[in-house]
Amino acid sequence: VEFGLKLRKVAKAERQKRTAEVMEALGIGKYGKRYPSQLSGGQQQRVALARMLAVNPSVLLLDEPLSNLDARLRLEMRAELKRIHTQFSTTIVFVTHDQWEAMTLADTIAVMNEGTLQQLGTPDDIYERPANRFVAEFVGSPPINILDFERKDELVQNVMRFLARRHPEISGIGSVGIRPEAISLVAGKDDLADSDFGAPARVAAILPTGGSWIIELETGNEVIFMNTHVAPGVREGDRMHFRVPARALNVFDAKGDRIRAADEVLAAAAA
Repeated sequence: VEFGLKLRKVAKAERQKRTAEVMEALGIGKYGKRYPSQLSGGQQQRVALARMLAVNPSVLLLDEPLSNLDARLRLEMRAELKRIHTQFSTTIVFVTHDQWEAMTLADTIAVMNEGTLQQLGTPDDIYERPANRFVAEFVGSPPINILDFERKDELVQNVMRFLARRHPEISGIGSVGIRPEAISLVAGKDDLADSDFGAPARVAAILPTGGSWIIELETGNEVIFMNTHVAPGVREGDRMHFRVPARALNVFDAKGDRIRAADEVLAAAAA
């Protein structure tokens, strides 16, 4: 941990003081006399972070630093990095392929695809207003449902008629994305609000994940997924209607880019 400070020829007393403060902040002060082989993976990660933080860098670059840790250690280290960012006010550039690491840690996310920036924004922007289909499909678990207008199945026809009838001012639509969390079930068509998009569906499968449920819905030849944190109260084979508030529809053009004008129209319809 002192290594970087030694290279900078920091006085011994100041070096020891700074090292002790950083190690204590990271909860590894009591391991100071141990060799690397005597440390767990999470402790080794903390040592690496302490060595960098000791020199008080203005920018910290982390390239997939948690990829070799097990699930529990990754969770602990995410919380640790969040606390470090708050305590030390260090700018952290964090590279990861794990969408949840990006969503839980970042103030600002840059989504890249084949070296090209797709979107720059807050986690809420990235999730709720993806700039294009790549971003929409990359972020989210279960992944977003995409209704592609090139496919002329029953559900696509339903959403096309809904948008053409209610919002004819939206043009050039190539596909519509619906987050699983935006879907809910109602008994029938009469339970839909005027601004809701909905369609009849059959409950094909119920998948409990511990604290939440993923429900597979069949509607015509299309399969979509919804996600709920409330016990669904339905059984496989039940026939229901699903509903989606108009403001939760993500509308993309034929190239896959978000139609920004549609956001205002759909938000106004749901107001």
